[in-house]
Amino acid sequence: MHIFDDPSVSPRVRNLLLTYGKRLTAIPTEQIKTLGCAVDQTGTPVPIPPSVVKAMVGFEERYGGLFYGMPGENGMNHGLEGETKARETLYGWAFPAIIDGDWTWEVDVLEDGRVAMALSPPIRYQIINRSVEQRLESHALLAVARSWPHRAFGMTVDTSEIPVIASDELPPVVPEATGPADLWWYDGETAVHLQLNSWWEDHDTWVLRCFAKHPEPLNEILATSRRAATGLSTMEHDWCELCGRRVRPEEICLWQPSTEA
Repeated sequence: MHIFDDPSVSPRVRNLLLTYGKRLTAIPTEQIKTLGCAVDQTGTPVPIPPSVVKAMVGFEERYGGLFYGMPGENGMNHGLEGETKARETLYGWAFPAIIDGDWTWEVDVLEDGRVAMALSPPIRYQIINRSVEQRLESHALLAVARSWPHRAFGMTVDTSEIPVIASDELPPVVPEATGPADLWWYDGETAVHLQLNSWWEDHDTWVLRCFAKHPEPLNEILATSRRAATGLSTMEHDWCELCGRRVRPEEICLWQPSTEA
């Protein structure tokens, strides 16, 4: 069942789709079965495994043609779009299935459902979501919180490590939105988002964003979040990626929606 037709999706994802989404044309199943091909890790053409064809068909039936994006942004475009070539990776078979508008880059879906990004070599192949559903939940939660007053901090950790956050004082974790590169805490009034920002140097960088529905609790959630980043040095960002503007030290960022279509 296509996600636009599925009544069981969460209210947040449903609101994301209805408010910022649209449904474009998907590739017919028979076209995928007819044109599907594959290459191994050396780039050599090999017969495409039937299980990979099944995964491609399943993805297109569920997400093909899905597009969503905030006003003025490139948005997230889902679908094989004629590209039915799978390739063998370190994590198994994968196929390009999403164009990530934030990165303006192609994103793979693995046969087991995880989502990965292959930036230009020698940058490592990075798992960024444990599933497309988790990816949608994370984007849906960001769509809720991004218009709230917020501030962001950067932090560095060793390669492939996830920062250790002592969450006792934070809002409840949101498991459905949390994955390998996104960790979410949210209580309806405040939110904390820890996101992998880069992984191509001799360390990984993460961004810790703090949101509050009203300005008054923001300083408290900021202090709590910095305490929770046990043993990690946090540095204020001087550029807000959500708002696309430079911010002064300790400035609270108030997102203004773009008037562009």
